[in-house]
Amino acid sequence: MNISLEILQNIINEMFDESKVSSVETIFEKTEDEQGLKMIVFIHNLFFNKTNIIYGKLMFFVDNQKVNILKNNFTYLYDINCDYRRVNFTDIEDLKTKLKRVFYSRMFGSDIKILSDIMTKPATFIDKWFKDNDMNEYSVYSFKYEPQNKIMPCKNLFFNFVLNLNNKENIEIVLVKEKNDEYILKFKCNDIIKDSTIHNLDDFINEIGIYIKENIKNN
Repeated sequence: MNISLEILQNIINEMFDESKVSSVETIFEKTEDEQGLKMIVFIHNLFFNKTNIIYGKLMFFVDNQKVNILKNNFTYLYDINCDYRRVNFTDIEDLKTKLKRVFYSRMFGSDIKILSDIMTKPATFIDKWFKDNDMNEYSVYSFKYEPQNKIMPCKNLFFNFVLNLNNKENIEIVLVKEKNDEYILKFKCNDIIKDSTIHNLDDFINEIGIYIKENIKNN
């Protein structure tokens, strides 16, 4: 069954409208055999009802004229470090159903889900760490995911966050996954950069707290 690119774009616009996501970016790339194009959709910060996904990426194959979809399947980024999954569909309604299932049922790997869950209330999680570690003079004023590049190849994917502490200090945090069990955190405050390594994203909040405890003085 042929599905037009116009219909596909309408489906995507409906699913990821501005009331649900921070941004949606679409690009087209040539395929290796040049028998069509890859339509790549980048989604940042999907927060809708009980659904929260910090980052998503979809790929469809379309003809060179950008009129119709060439294949009745799409590929989506299951987890960071280029872990993809393919989903087949039979018609327009099946496509809608399966796209919604992927995002609204959060059919993603642990890294994307952990980061997404943290972003539901990051200030609360960090403030709890302060309280548990007797650092009651510190408080998170804001914590935001602020992608520097909204369009990134999966092999270069990184996550950029900005933490405002006590409404005074801005701390930039860049997260990169280097290996299957290695995550690099780059902290920048007052032009001073410090790196640290964790082996599980469940330690992300803990590592932020340790950095602040060791490097930020509350004057």
